[in-house]
Amino acid sequence: PDIKKIITAEELLMKLVKVNENLKEVQLQNSDYQVNANLYISKTSQWKEAMKALEEAHASLEEDLEALKHEMAIREVHYKPLLIERERKKKTLKQQMNDPYHMININDADNLREYLQKNGDPHILNAFNDVQKGNLPIWAVRNGNRSALRLLHEFEADLDQCDDAGWSP
Repeated sequence: PDIKKIITAEELLMKLVKVNENLKEVQLQNSDYQVNANLYISKTSQWKEAMKALEEAHASLEEDLEALKHEMAIREVHYKPLLIERERKKKTLKQQMNDPYHMININDADNLREYLQKNGDPHILNAFNDVQKGNLPIWAVRNGNRSALRLLHEFEADLDQCDDAGWSP
């Protein structure tokens, strides 16, 4: 036999309340999803704008880098000879600071004394190491450097030795 269940108004009302509650819950979830979707779209848009700004900044920095490389290449071409000349002068100055003829020329008695204490054998003192300058005593006379002559005499240099022309200090 067919038994039909008769739904009472109260049961129908209860089912309607449950359906409405479920509907509200689904609508709330849907609303949350829409908020999240809008936030995602907004963040994605911001991210795209930020990426575009970074790409533009990167391109600008690459241009600046290329300009700096070019400027450095120009400077290297310009300054390299100057740096080479500077190094040559430093080397020359270093050589001069160890050159007794230069020490006599600039009247540097302290460094001449130190040089003679290290290298003061009679051969160095009296040898004609420089064709144009002669030996150290003759060079001291030509430069009018009496203190150098006294110092050379103190280290037993031969002050009576003649040059090629027969001239002696």
